Amino acid sequence: ASARDLGARAGALAVAGDSAGGNLAAVAALQLRGSGIAIAHQLLLYPVVDCATEHPSYESLGDGYFLTADAMRWFKRQYFDDGAERASPLASPLAVADLSGAAPATIVSAEFDPLRDEAEAYALRLAQAGTPVSLVRWPGQLHGFASMLGAVDAADRVLSFGADALRRAFDATEAQ
Repeated sequence: ASARDLGARAGALAVAGDSAGGNLAAVAALQLRGSGIAIAHQLLLYPVVDCATEHPSYESLGDGYFLTADAMRWFKRQYFDDGAERASPLASPLAVADLSGAAPATIVSAEFDPLRDEAEAYALRLAQAGTPVSLVRWPGQLHGFASMLGAVDAADRVLSFGADALRRAFDATEAQ
């Protein structure tokens, strides 16, 4: 089926994900650079973008805030055989030497999340590479809060925020 058959706008493709899904979205956006498949936007909610390094928030926020540093270490041991795999650009977008040409991004970090620092470092690296980036640290929130609809008021707000970012990106694509 074509985009027209599905009622979609041709050329309006985005990637999005939260946590490990944010990792997959970020890696896909980077892998598609120069492929002829244009990514209009990447929406990354508290993404895992550095599987090789523990940033300071692992220590300061790694216990008592839902997702723990020990849980992240366990996840990584299940997924990777060794440190070289963890440092691979296919696992750690933050480790990619050249981030130029990446799709515009909206990145959300959560104030009380051990992944906060790596998400914010990735936003900074993208911006330094010339990628338009909007970074928002969501105050008072834990890792995974966007999936807590009905339990956490901020979940609805962050999902609306993300939908608005995607809408703006698609509108900009259509205007080109």
